[in-house]
Amino acid sequence: MRGFFVVLLTMNLLFGNLFAQNTIGMPSIVNYIKKEYRGATQNWMITQLNNGVVLVANNDGLLSYDGVYWKKHTVSNRTIVRSVAVDAANRIFAGAQDELGYFLPDSNGNLYYQSLKSKIPEKHRNFTDVWQINFWGNHVFFRTEKSIFIYDSDTIAVFDAPVQWTDMQLVNGKMLAHQRGGHIYEYSKGNWKVFLELPVSFQHELITGIIYNEKSKQYVIGFSKGIYIYDQGKLKPWYPSLEKTFEKANLIRFSQNRSGDWMIATQYQGMYVVGEQLDWVQHFSTNEGLQNNHVNYIFEDQQGNAWLALENGIDVMLSTNAIKKILPEGRYDAAGYAMLSYKNHLYLGTTNGLYQIPVSAPGDFTLQKMRVADIPQAQGQVRNIQAGNFGMILSKHEGVQFYYPEEKKLLNSNETIGHWVFQPIVWEGKLAWIAGHYLGLSVWTETRKGFKKEFDIPDYHESSRFVEVDQQNRVWVSHPYRGIYLLEQINNYTAPVLFGEADGLPSKMNNHVFKLGGRMVFCTIDGVYEFDDKSRRFYPSEFFKRYIGNIPIRYVKQDEEGSWWFITDKKLGVIDFTGTEPQYWEIAELEDRMVRGFDRIEAIDPNNILIGAEEGFLHINFKRYKTKPLELKPIISSIQLNEDHNIYNGFGELPANACFDYLDNQLKFSYATPSFGSIENIKFSYRLKGYQDEWSEWSDKTEKEFMNLPAGQFVFEVKLRTNKGIESAITGFPFQIYPPWYLNGWAYLLYFIMIIGLISYLFYRQHQKYLQAMQVHQDEQARLKYLHELELDKSEKELVELRNEKLQRELAEKNQELASNTLHLVHKEEVLAHLKENLQKVNGQKDVEYASNEIKRLLKKLGEEEKQRETWEQFAVHFDTVHANFIQQLIAQYPKLSSNEVKLCTYLRLNLSSKEIAKLMNISVRGVEISRYRLRKKLQLQKEENLFHFLYKVTNNSL
Repeated sequence: MRGFFVVLLTMNLLFGNLFAQNTIGMPSIVNYIKKEYRGATQNWMITQLNNGVVLVANNDGLLSYDGVYWKKHTVSNRTIVRSVAVDAANRIFAGAQDELGYFLPDSNGNLYYQSLKSKIPEKHRNFTDVWQINFWGNHVFFRTEKSIFIYDSDTIAVFDAPVQWTDMQLVNGKMLAHQRGGHIYEYSKGNWKVFLELPVSFQHELITGIIYNEKSKQYVIGFSKGIYIYDQGKLKPWYPSLEKTFEKANLIRFSQNRSGDWMIATQYQGMYVVGEQLDWVQHFSTNEGLQNNHVNYIFEDQQGNAWLALENGIDVMLSTNAIKKILPEGRYDAAGYAMLSYKNHLYLGTTNGLYQIPVSAPGDFTLQKMRVADIPQAQGQVRNIQAGNFGMILSKHEGVQFYYPEEKKLLNSNETIGHWVFQPIVWEGKLAWIAGHYLGLSVWTETRKGFKKEFDIPDYHESSRFVEVDQQNRVWVSHPYRGIYLLEQINNYTAPVLFGEADGLPSKMNNHVFKLGGRMVFCTIDGVYEFDDKSRRFYPSEFFKRYIGNIPIRYVKQDEEGSWWFITDKKLGVIDFTGTEPQYWEIAELEDRMVRGFDRIEAIDPNNILIGAEEGFLHINFKRYKTKPLELKPIISSIQLNEDHNIYNGFGELPANACFDYLDNQLKFSYATPSFGSIENIKFSYRLKGYQDEWSEWSDKTEKEFMNLPAGQFVFEVKLRTNKGIESAITGFPFQIYPPWYLNGWAYLLYFIMIIGLISYLFYRQHQKYLQAMQVHQDEQARLKYLHELELDKSEKELVELRNEKLQRELAEKNQELASNTLHLVHKEEVLAHLKENLQKVNGQKDVEYASNEIKRLLKKLGEEEKQRETWEQFAVHFDTVHANFIQQLIAQYPKLSSNEVKLCTYLRLNLSSKEIAKLMNISVRGVEISRYRLRKKLQLQKEENLFHFLYKVTNNSL
């Protein structure tokens, strides 16, 4: 667009018709001194990476700048870097003294230099400085004065010049170069061929640039002494009136920006920018804010700003910024106090006087030519400018003046007291003016003949800088440290009423009164207040509080669209009501640039908002300011580990799968964005996912350090927001901090094994203790058992003794019974023997009766004896009971024994004598002996064996 490099400067140099006038506006210029960029004074060339980082060829090496941080990188021989260029693959090619190559990022984001000098044939390696680098297809061209080197893949071709290569440019898809003493050549099919034949008088000139003009289909060639159009083999001046100017300037570089404007760097006169149609010219030098007038190179960045590589420093012209400066005197030492747009002219009051600039065309008037003129005899501090019915009122430190533009007439009043402001008021039924001055208020009237002071307000002698008249024709005056005065009647004068804290104001200090669209507002230290006529008190304005809160305001102005412009502290803000929802904007670029105490805003229209500044005036094209800016994204400039180790330095891809030891848990992140000249509009917010997932407050800080991070996986994220509320995409860096060796997986396995071992050991110890306790318990039980057994033994012995005693008694009883039975048997035998004897006697008796009676007696006797047959069976039962079933066991062991043999054994077991046995068995003693013999034989006893002992063993062996 035309006016791309329009500036808010007034030119001091007048050279020719074209250069007699300049545009009203000039962009702000940012100066970077060597202390800031930390390099050498001289800078030679500037370019930019895809991510916006700016690169500068400097005497100390290659400089890089990301909008916040400057860094320096050196070539292998650490010499001056004269040229730098970036190819499509983002390789940074650099040319130095006797050195050429390229920079690439390593895995840690540091730029390392790869020299290509070894690829040059040895005899061509002394080539001094590399002044230019260009790309054409897959070729990289390096120009020195002696040779042009063409790098292709892995080889370098060398093309020497007979005298000198002076320039090399890629123009309209063609690689062109100029040889001193020759012509302009084109590289084609591996060789240089004549492309443009120069007249002999120009062949030895130093070419500073070649541009192909698409509109005229002609080549424009810049020489050190001027710029010419190449037309059918002839060179003619590009613009004749510029020849003398450029001859004195000594052109160094000539190029064209994206908008078609011509940019010209000179050795002695700074920089010129010329409109594409040659209809306007701007000049930038030390007068306009450059650090020096020797400009080696001009580069247009992605945002349209112009970077200047200077002989001493680096400057940036914020050419696309919607904010510009107006210096009506072309100087920086005059503060801007008052502004007024009146009858197609802009009137500016400064500390030095009054100036007028015609602004007839609509739109942004800073794009128009500067035709400034000062008003004669209006010197001095112009505090305010107001339009009257027939002329203009100048409130000045020295009094009051009246200016009539059409007649170009300036009238002085008789007032010598400094005046602040004039406000329209109705007095005696006609329009008049009430003036606030250093010592109070006065009423003035205006006619075609001029202004007349009618009277001073009586009994009021306070300095009246802020004066407003409300809809009821009442006069409000705010005093800086007394409060607010109200004059309710001017026609029928009543004394002013003073309001203060008792009337609702938060303080009697720092109150300011303004009128916004007929509405009276009172700006206080606690926000905006309004006055309630019924209660005669001040109350916070809910309407204003909704949008600006309770911030203290020094000045407020409403523009024609109803938006509020205000100054608070050192900042300028606006509440924009033109959209569907009100939007707050903070114009951060203007912070601390206004004239504190003499704040002034003149809202002419959305394209032209003027603010009084410490250096002239500031102009805001608010309509343009609101347009969507270039999309920005934060970049991580560096990542520092434990304060002394940089793991990433800003170039190339961020480290992937970054992992750190547990002791490496202190990380410092530096971040930026390539928003040059407007970084004050940018706020950053960050978070560390996995540690603090909430975003931080928006801040202009560009560093964040995290200390003593725990083990885990994290992602550092950063985003930015412009003052227009636009948020960027997020830039993130994932990383992991390993747990300490005693908390890693192997350690946990070891801990698991140790815990299992410990549990096993504890279990073993517990088991051992259990076994010991069990042993003790068993021993105790054994002891108790033993004692118990002893007790039982004792008890059993006692019981056995008792039983034995009982058995002895029973045995004795049985033995006694057996004995009785035995005796009974013996008696029976005796009875039988007696019966036998009696029967033998009866047998011999002849007396039958006697015999019969005797037989009866004997039969009775035998009957009694039969009743005693059961005696044996009873005897056997008793005997078995006493002698452990002797009879049963004997029969079981020797079933062939007869009943008499069993009886014999029983009697023998009782150890009865043969005589006693004979009687019991009713046999002779001899018969007993024979029965004993037969029994021994049946029992198969040896001769030496005792029959009694053998029978005794029958029951004992069975036990």
